[in-house]
Amino acid sequence: MKALNSLSIALLAAILTACTPATKKPDSAPPVAATPAEIAKNEMAEADLSPTASIEQRSEQRWKLIIAGEFNKAFSYLSPGYRQTRVESEYAQSMATRPVRWTDAEYQDHTCSSADVCTVKILINFDLDLPIANVGQVASLDVLEEKWIRVDGVWYFLPTSSGGTGSGR
Repeated sequence: MKALNSLSIALLAAILTACTPATKKPDSAPPVAATPAEIAKNEMAEADLSPTASIEQRSEQRWKLIIAGEFNKAFSYLSPGYRQTRVESEYAQSMATRPVRWTDAEYQDHTCSSADVCTVKILINFDLDLPIANVGQVASLDVLEEKWIRVDGVWYFLPTSSGGTGSGR
């Protein structure tokens, strides 16, 4: 009988322990609003950066790097042929000195003309510095159409202009 009571007490203790709510940590200070670049960096830390990611993932990853100002890393998303004709540091410098600041990018859709060639539509939000008196910075958005090619199973962006964003922006 003592063994049965001991077993019952142990079982009851286990049930009560499992049902006890966890101690809540005190709330920390309220979060500070993050900049688009900080948000993009945080998202990049969580993203699947594998070369075999889907075209949707690769296009989103590339734009998150651009928004975060990680132009050297974004360079690796350019097609191998394009990268052979450019110097990475010059590409990064040209992207960093543009009068446009990209603030958000959202994959919209893609259509493929073959298994290895697709056009991706990306909704881009950006701020543009206009050198016109009393205008300054203007916020806008646009849908960019980017050509992507698959080389050895990896999707790469193929710029159609010398700038590397696909639209000259």
